[in-house]
Parts: sequence; structure tokens; C-alpha cells
Amino acid sequence: MEVHSRIMQKYFLYLPQSILIAIGTGFLDAGSFGRQKYESS
Repeated sequence: MEVHSRIMQKYFLYLPQSILIAIGTGFLDAGSFGRQKYESS
């Protein structure tokens, strides 16, 4: 049980980081995609 809680601590420590990175790149991709669409029309 001790090992499990330690793994969960690591998981919760790294999870928000990866989510923030994913959201950040997602916004960048959506922004550049929207700009291309807007300029081409």
C-alpha cells in the first residue's frame, strides 16, 4: 500500500504538468490553424 500511494503521488505530480503542456500546444495549434483559415478565406 505504501508503494501504491507513492506511485499515486508521482502520478498526481506529473499529471497536471502534462495536461498543461497538452492544453498549451493545443491552443497554439488551434490558433495557427484558425489564422490560416481566416487568412485564406
